Amino acid sequence: MSASNSPQKRGNRIWVVLLVVSLVVILLAVGFFLWLFLDGSRQPDYSVYHSSQQTMEATTEPATAGTQSTQATTTEALVENPIDFESLQAQNADIYAWIYIPNTGIDLPIVQARAGDDDNFYLHKDINRQYDFKGMIYTQRANAKDFSDPVTVIYGHNMLDGSMFSNLHMFRDPDFFDENAYFYIYTPGHILTYEIVSAYQYDTRHILNSFDFSKQEVFQEYLDYLLNPKSMIADVRDGISLTTDDRIVTLSTCIERGAARYLVQGVLISDERTY
Repeated sequence: MSASNSPQKRGNRIWVVLLVVSLVVILLAVGFFLWLFLDGSRQPDYSVYHSSQQTMEATTEPATAGTQSTQATTTEALVENPIDFESLQAQNADIYAWIYIPNTGIDLPIVQARAGDDDNFYLHKDINRQYDFKGMIYTQRANAKDFSDPVTVIYGHNMLDGSMFSNLHMFRDPDFFDENAYFYIYTPGHILTYEIVSAYQYDTRHILNSFDFSKQEVFQEYLDYLLNPKSMIADVRDGISLTTDDRIVTLSTCIERGAARYLVQGVLISDERTY
């Protein structure tokens, strides 16, 4: 047997091939994750859909904020809606609302998949209904589009670059939670103001499939939990009481690589009519 064909030589060649293949796999994996990160950083400039020169920061805090009662007040006098829904819906008719959370960078349209699409269609689709890993902010068809349900759940990815719903995690800082009490949802004809009552880590159960909110006792149990969450990561606003007459929006994103969810819970306290 020649030295060039010895078992030791063949073994060395096999190890070299395995090493090369391993390096290629590692480089492809690194490239893939870099692509995900860079792709996520190219968030569309949605500011073009702000129909008013007035900034979102100019939204006034409602007079009811910080009181024991959280029942929503309705303002009949029409105010300007800062979102150009006509242009948005001309681009994609699935857009039906907009969410703005001050001091987080979250200032994005909300979509809901149309009939015939998978309920989670926008998990990895963009405003043009094309593949995009970061997806869009969306609700499922179990929720009405007028936010009249006892609990509306809004989903968004926790992206590495800070886009989409990743900055919900800013509410894990107790000081930030204390100093940022409101978020706003805009729909054609309405500005809805929500007071953030709690933010906490939760399990991965599907909330709308796990609770029958049409039963008042089930809804009240949910309300009691969100004011007293059994979680090591939790912030709760003082002086809040909730009843089954309240309307809750639950903002949901990933935590710990999908092993849990992080929820920011807001209660409707104001409904302003817009032109």
